[in-house]
Parts: sequence; structure tokens; C-alpha cells
Amino acid sequence: MTRARALRTFAALLCGALLAGAALGARADLVPGKASIPAPAPSAPPAGEAALAAPPAPRVIPAPEIVTRAEDAKVLVKRILDTNAQDQAEQEIEASLPETSAKLRERTARAEALLENAPTFDALNDLDNEWRTRMQRLNASQLTLTRSAKRIEADRAALHAEHELWEATRSAPENEGLPTATRERIAETLDMLASAERKLQAQRSRILTLQDEVANEELVVNGMVDRVAQQRDDVSKRLLNRDAPPLWRGEAWAPSGDAAFVPERIRAAIDRKLDLIHEFLTLSLARLQLELTIFVCAFSALMAARRRVTRSVAAQTDPALAMPTRIFERPVSAAVVVAVVWTTWILPRAPGVLGEAEALVLLIPVLRLLPVELVGDMRAAVVGLAALFVYDSVRGVLAAVPTVERFLILPELAGAIWLLVYAQRPQNAARLRSIGVLGPIAVPVVRFALAVCVAALLLNVVGLVLVSRLMLRGVLVSIYAGIAIYALVRFASGVVTAALRSDFLRKLQSVRSNGELIRRRINGAQRWLGVIAWGVISLRVVGLETSARGLLAHVFQAQFQIGTISISLGNFLAFGLTVYVSILLSQFVRFVLDEDVLPHLSLPRGVPAAVSMGLHYLILATGFFIAIGAAGVDLSKFGLIAGALGVGIGFGLQNVVNNFVSGLILLFERPMQTGDMIEVGGLSGEVKRIGIRSSTLRTGEGADVIVPNATLISDKLVNWTFADRARRFDLEVSVARGSDVSKVIAILLETASGRSEVLSLPAPVALFTRISESALVLQLQVWCRVEVGAQVRSELGIAVLDALRGAGIELAYPRQDVQLRFESSPE
Repeated sequence: MTRARALRTFAALLCGALLAGAALGARADLVPGKASIPAPAPSAPPAGEAALAAPPAPRVIPAPEIVTRAEDAKVLVKRILDTNAQDQAEQEIEASLPETSAKLRERTARAEALLENAPTFDALNDLDNEWRTRMQRLNASQLTLTRSAKRIEADRAALHAEHELWEATRSAPENEGLPTATRERIAETLDMLASAERKLQAQRSRILTLQDEVANEELVVNGMVDRVAQQRDDVSKRLLNRDAPPLWRGEAWAPSGDAAFVPERIRAAIDRKLDLIHEFLTLSLARLQLELTIFVCAFSALMAARRRVTRSVAAQTDPALAMPTRIFERPVSAAVVVAVVWTTWILPRAPGVLGEAEALVLLIPVLRLLPVELVGDMRAAVVGLAALFVYDSVRGVLAAVPTVERFLILPELAGAIWLLVYAQRPQNAARLRSIGVLGPIAVPVVRFALAVCVAALLLNVVGLVLVSRLMLRGVLVSIYAGIAIYALVRFASGVVTAALRSDFLRKLQSVRSNGELIRRRINGAQRWLGVIAWGVISLRVVGLETSARGLLAHVFQAQFQIGTISISLGNFLAFGLTVYVSILLSQFVRFVLDEDVLPHLSLPRGVPAAVSMGLHYLILATGFFIAIGAAGVDLSKFGLIAGALGVGIGFGLQNVVNNFVSGLILLFERPMQTGDMIEVGGLSGEVKRIGIRSSTLRTGEGADVIVPNATLISDKLVNWTFADRARRFDLEVSVARGSDVSKVIAILLETASGRSEVLSLPAPVALFTRISESALVLQLQVWCRVEVGAQVRSELGIAVLDALRGAGIELAYPRQDVQLRFESSPE
């Protein structure tokens, strides 16, 4: 057989083998014992999305597995139907949707009528809060329906795949001869799957219909929110337009043409307020539950710690604990404050009337918690301010009748002016100046508020009622918010003080040694948060919050172009703030590690310092790169720049880089640690600091020498305390010839052993070293801690001298030979 013929024969055999393999693979279900036979179905196939992730089902179910797979199909259908049964949230959405749609149409008509009658800022704020609450509720409903729709789609796909499998099994030629019972089982399974698919299809249609209806409501709500925002902008633009005749004109006092409708308008305004509160309370059941839960938890905690705090000796003698003691003495008031403040912070704002009611309810426990000496005679003024606040809320209901409301503003302005004048009386002004850190600016703020109220009164007289109302409202709310926030800050400060001086936190070394510093830092942060909150509330009440945010955004986004470099104030502040926060975080982490974590861990000497410093520089480096990203710099481009700068740094800053790398070596290799006694380059002293570029060495003369780290790595370094703090000191003693050496050695050892500073292990050693021309020389070797070595050597020398003299042993003196030569004088 030639070579070419052999190759053709081999190719033909190979092709035949491939074709045979393909044919066997196509009918692998008929060949027993092959690996391609479909594996039995799992006993509990997953539903929903898990079913989609399962491996593809076989094309035909083998006859021996039909019964088992039929039971598995039942389990699958039951699980899918149970999973997609209409849950409570869907039932509530479907049940409330018709009523919600009807109410929505009614609320839309009311809102449109209100927007057409030139509403005030307060009315617009209530309206905005009302419709934004509806928007949040609709968004939550839409999210619930979307999750249900996705789950149904996944389950429909799983049922469809199972249905196709059983259809293929029933139609397979190899199953034509199956018994009647088996074929009926297949038919039952198919009917069950088809029924389940129809149910899922019905649920899918229902969910999609609900989604469409909710989406239609969302369009209405979003449109109303946009209209309210537009109306607010329009009101801001016409603030300085005269909206009523001056009071010196007759038409200002004449009844308006719609005077007959005044009772109806007032009744409608009251009904709208009550309806809004009812709807808010109905939809905000979680708010009431959260308030009750926080109140119970706070009250329980206060009662649990009440006896320990109020009966402690520190509470009776420490002035800083006066406020915490008052808090624990009145736990109900304190728990009410905590519940209301935290709920207002976590959940959205309540409608105007309900929010004002919460503020008034909060006033009573706040006044009960504040010390009498803090407010004193000013307590009556605070109560008067609360009365004005209530009057302002009632007067706001009459905003639907501008003519009546205008005259109701006048006595409110008069009362506000009287209160502000009363607050500036000498004794009251002195009390305001003595209140905390912000006390000195309290009197100027009161004078400014008085000027604003006087201006509001004049504007009301000349006919600018809208801006007059806004100014009065801003003054009242700002002053009330300032008092409330100040009281809350004092409340929080008292809680922090009590916590830092409790037995539980006093177990921490950081609290024991730096408790006052921690208290000042936390109180400072609380004061700044209070100032920011007061500013936000003041801007919000006069309708300038959105404008202020837009102005800040515009300022921060302003670009400064310098050639091809573009810098914005926002990026610059983001960079600086990120670096500052990383520095604070690094300091805090090091503080906690050094004070309370690392000292309690059994780590080798030097490891705690290495861990602390390593985390310090790691946090700083991470913060620096985050700051670069926050500044808007592309880190990939920064990498190119850093690579280019690396070459220049390598040449121009060789010593700096060398010292930096040497600092890292010192940090992790730890040839010396802070407090070690070292000698390097002719210098000796104690290591005070190991930095990333240099280290500080304090010499015995008191000089602080800054040594580059490269010197400590490259030069010969003698560390006297690398292994321990013990060091040997030698004392040389010379006695006269003829002295008893054994007696001298015994005296030396006895004298050294009698010193408490001398270590017993290693024990003192006395050695006879040499014989000189005039003396016998001995050496006393003692071990002691390096810190007291010089003092021990001095005291030991004095003690040895006294002991030798007491034993009658003569010390050696230098001996010199003197030659006398006499010469005779010539005659």
C-alpha cells in the first residue's frame, strides 16, 4: 500500500468515526450506560429566578423517570404559585388604588384652587411637603410592583421550559408504546403546567395594569410638585410688589367684595389643614411607631442609669454634671426630647401645623430640662415667644383671607417687638452674653431681629403684606429654632459629659487621660452642627433654602481658567476637606490604638509603634489619592505625571527619597525604638522620635539633635537598649602593694550587692586585672538599668572608697623615683 493510499484510508476511517459519534450522540437517550443520558431531576426545583439559572432541561424525559419527574413538576408548580400569591403589599395597593385615585383628583382640584389664590410661603411649603409625601408613597408602590413583575416573568419562563419538556416527552416516538396510566400522568402534568401558566399570566396582567395606574398617578403628582416649585419662584419674584393698599387709605379699611365668603374660606382652610394632618398621620404610622419605640428605649435607659448618676459623689460636686443630673432626674422630659428630635431627623418633615405642634410640645420638656440659673427671668420671655408661635400658627389658617390676615399680623408684630425690646434690658442682655460660646453674639442678633420686625411693621403699613408676613415668620421661627437648638445642644453636651465620666467609659485609658479633650472636641462639633441646622431652618422658613443651595452650587462649580489648567472652587474645597478629614481620621485611629488597643496586645517591643505609624501613613496616603479623585483629577493621567516626576525626584531629591526609604526601613526592621539609648556618628543619647524623614536624638547635655534616617541606616549604630534596658558599668580600683587582694574583692562585692539599683542577675563581678609598678589594680563590674547608670556609678564609687578606708586598706598613689645628686664645689 502506497503512502498516499494509506493517508486516504486513514482519513476515511476518521470521518466515519466522527459521523458515528455524532449519530450516537443524537440518540444517546436510547443507549444505556452513556454519560449523555439525562440526569434525574432534583426533588425540589427552584422557583423564579433560581429556575432560570438551572441547567437546561433534557429534550425528552426517559420513561423510567416520568413518574418521578411528574412529582417534581407538582412541587415546582406549588412553589411558584405559593411564591407569587398576592402578598399583603400588593393587596393594599390594589385595594387602595381606586380610593387613592379619587382622593388624588380631589386633592389636585384643591391644590389648583389654592395655587390660583396667591398662597403664602407657608402654604406652599405645606403643599410641597404633602405632594412629595405622595410621591414617595407612589415610588414605594411602583418598586413593589416592579419586583413582583420581575419575579412573575422569571417563573413564567421556568414553567414554559418545563411545559416544553413534557410536550416533547408526550410527542416523542419512543414513548408511543407507554402504558395508559403513564400517558395519563403526562397529560395531567401538562394540564397542571398550563393552568399554572394561565394563573401567572393573569397575575402578570394584573401587576402590569397596577403599574400603569400607579405610573399615571405619578405623572399627576410630579406635575403638581413642579407647579408648586414654579409657584414658589413666582412668589419670590413678586415679594417687593405692593399687594394691598396702604393703611392710611380708606380702601384698606373698606370690606372687600368677597366678605360674604370669609366664613366659608376659613372653614375650608381649617378643613384642609385637618385633612392634611389626618392623611399624614394615616400614611405615617411608622413615624408614630418610631417615636414610641425611641421614647420607650430612651426612658428605659435613663431609668436604668438614674440611681447611679444622681447618687454619685461627682454629681454633687462637679458643676459639669449639673445638666446630666437634671436629665436623669426628669427622664420623661428627656425621653420626649430624644424621641421627637430623632424621629424628625430620620423621617421626612411633618406638615406645617403638625410640625409646629411638635415644636410646641418639645418646648415644655426643654424648659423643664434647662437649669433655672441658665434662663432665669428669661423663661417668661421664652413662654411669650411660644405664645406668639401659637398665634402665628392660628393666623396662618386665615391666610386664605388676606384682608383679615393683614390686620392680625399687626398685633403679632407688636408682641414680637415688645419681646425683643424686653430681651435687651441690661440684666437680660448680660444674661444673654453669659450663655456659652455664642453668648457674645446673642445681643447683636436680637437687635437685628428687632430691626427686621420694625421694618416688617412699616412694610405692612405701606402695603407690602407678603414680604411683611415672610419677615415676621422668619424672625419668630429663627428665634424659636435658635432657643430649641441651643437647648438641644446643651442636652447633648450633658449626655456626653455623663457618658465620658461614667464607670464604663472610664475603663478606657484614652478617656481617663484625655477625657476633657474628647469632651471639648465633641461639644465643639455639636455646636457647629447646631449652627448649621439653625441656618438651614432659617433659610427654609423664608423660602431661600433652594436659592442658597443653587448659589453655593454655582459658586463651587465656577471654573478658573489658567492657560490649559481649569480649577473650580468646589474641587479645591473637596481636595482640602478630604485631606483634612483623612488627617483627623489618622489622628483618631492612632489615638485609639496607642491608648486602648495596642497596649493590651502581647506584641514584641516596637511592633505597636510600627503598626500605629504604618496605619497613620496608610490613611494619609489613601486620603491623598481620594482627595485627588475628589478634586476631579484623572488618576490615570496623574500616574503618567507621577512617573515623569519620579525621574526628576530621583535626581533632584535623592537625599529626601533616601531618608524616606530609610525611615520605612527603620519602621519595619526596627533596629531602634523610641526611648532607646544609642550611639551613632559620635553622638549618643535617647531616641525621642522616629519620623519618616528624620529622627530626634536627645543628648545627655539636653540638646535635641535631628539625625537623617539615612545616617542611622548607613552608619554604624550602637544600640545599648536593643535587647533590654540593662547595661554594665565598670569601676576600676587601685590599692597599695601588699594589700590582701581577696579581702579587697570581698569588700567590692559586698559593697555592690548592698546597692538596690544594682541588678542581682547578672551578679556583680570583681576581677584582679593587673599589677602595676605602684599598685594592685582591680575592676568591679556591675549591671543596672541604663537610666540610672551614671548615678549608680558615682554612688558606688563613693561607697567603695568609704569601705576600703574603713577596712584599713590603703589606696595606691603614683610612685616616682627621685635621684639626688650632690656635686662638690671646686676649691
